[in-house]
Amino acid sequence: MNRSVYYAIPVLLLGACASFPNFPGLGSQSKYVEPESFKASAFINDKSWVDSAIIGHNQVVTFDRVISATQKSDFVLESTNRNTWMIQLRYTGDPKNYIDCGRIVSRVKTPKGEHKYEFPAAKAYQQYQIQRDDKLYFIDRRMALDISAVITFEVLSPSRTRVKVDTQYTATRDQSYQDSSGKPTGMTDRVTFGLRDASATFSNAATKCRATGQFELDLLALAKR
Repeated sequence: MNRSVYYAIPVLLLGACASFPNFPGLGSQSKYVEPESFKASAFINDKSWVDSAIIGHNQVVTFDRVISATQKSDFVLESTNRNTWMIQLRYTGDPKNYIDCGRIVSRVKTPKGEHKYEFPAAKAYQQYQIQRDDKLYFIDRRMALDISAVITFEVLSPSRTRVKVDTQYTATRDQSYQDSSGKPTGMTDRVTFGLRDASATFSNAATKCRATGQFELDLLALAKR
């Protein structure tokens, strides 16, 4: 699933995006490198998508163990329900811990010499420059990630429980830029996707993001502590 939301985008930015379709990778010396996992063969053969595990304890012990471990982790425990044996929790933090959005590369030439910027597109904060037709643009870029998760507990036997994790990822990208005259322009957009979605794409500046599967592994590890 893929959804984008825009907030108060000035007309200038819309015009700039029409002229520079690869924003923020604008200019002939800049490029965007997609995540490796977006290549079809790698995507199909990806073995990192583990969203369930069988735990060698009964349902009650496993359920209580996850609650206790969550309270000592960076995850926020939102609700627990012993009638449905369900736990809801949330993660809000550094995107690069749990998603891959490829890389941004930009080379610029200034009176002080040539400079190269290269960084993960999932990085929480980055300032960099791009160049087009000998004109420099200064980019201020922020990425945020919110993941909601539902953990369920299925009885397999008196001493075995299947723990399953269902997740939804929401990545928010905030960008602003200014040219050498100092006039600022900005926009915010958002995509929502699941663990196995292969095409979570920001509609502007076509940045692609996907889950790495590490979040699900970290949640399942709570039941094993």
